[in-house]
Amino acid sequence: YQSTVTEPMLKLNIAFPAMRNSTTAVGQETSMQMSSCFDELGTSVYVRYDGAVHDCRVDKDCWPGGRVEALSTPGACNVGGTCQPLQFAHYTQAAIPGNNFGTERGFSGWGPGKKYPIVVDGVALEAIIKGESDELVNGDKLRYLEVRANKLLRRLENCDGAGNGAPGIDCETPLSTAYQGHKLSGSPVFASSPMFSTVALEDVAGTNAGHNSSSAYDPLTRISLERCTGNSWCDEGRPEKFRALLKVEPETGFTFEGSIAAQINIRIVPDAIHTNVNDALIPVYWYLVEKKAEEDDMEQLVTLQGAPGLFNRITIGVFIGGILLFLCGTIGSLLLKGMRR
Repeated sequence: YQSTVTEPMLKLNIAFPAMRNSTTAVGQETSMQMSSCFDELGTSVYVRYDGAVHDCRVDKDCWPGGRVEALSTPGACNVGGTCQPLQFAHYTQAAIPGNNFGTERGFSGWGPGKKYPIVVDGVALEAIIKGESDELVNGDKLRYLEVRANKLLRRLENCDGAGNGAPGIDCETPLSTAYQGHKLSGSPVFASSPMFSTVALEDVAGTNAGHNSSSAYDPLTRISLERCTGNSWCDEGRPEKFRALLKVEPETGFTFEGSIAAQINIRIVPDAIHTNVNDALIPVYWYLVEKKAEEDDMEQLVTLQGAPGLFNRITIGVFIGGILLFLCGTIGSLLLKGMRR
């Protein structure tokens, strides 16, 4: 299934894939580093995205002639001075450094309150470990770390124009949204939380810090947005289902349950012809991706937590890998990668 929306101002056809299969072209591979020689950055960390170690499209000072289309590839810029692209060194949703029962092979400090960068299809966010909890698996407790989305890492540098360089690409965006037009030849496409929900991010103030331009409006003040009712999908779990949630086994650092939701929007603005149009952000669709390990696999995690000596013998990587690939692959295919001019 694939729907196409014609952007009303620029008359561009933008494809919004609901689900797709794709093969990465040679030279555009996404790469992760996973090795103890990188210490904490050796646990499922993106170091290359779309074939580039950094994304020049997020910084106007990196655009040749001030045009993002002039970049030959996402990473084709000279880093330095006012050109400060997004440098990829972000964790996936798949794993964080594990404690390993406090042994020398484990990593301390990854507990409640820890903040760390993640990336979802090139969109940078800050995650936070909110706390440690447990759930019952056939009567036995399984401990886990609860990870939430803390804030969007928006580009809000020099929004007041007082410093050196161009204002950040998010300086002219509505509050709590992330501009995505830099990937789409300038199309007015924005990512946000579903229904522009304020509960989706733990640190809304931090998300918008430095955003002091005239465009800093709440999207819900410009439109009337009503949620559906009358069935379980519409009526159950809201607004909780709008929040990202990762449940991470603390000793291995592996995610065994996860859900992420996002909304894609198009912005309309007045121009010389459409003078009566109000500047507003119009939702196109939102989605929820979620997955959980099978009960047998959860039982293995319970066994591991109860017997530290089994850590290096239990084959958790076999089943956990399926969850990780689902989260990394499905989210990437759903969010924005399929949009093309």
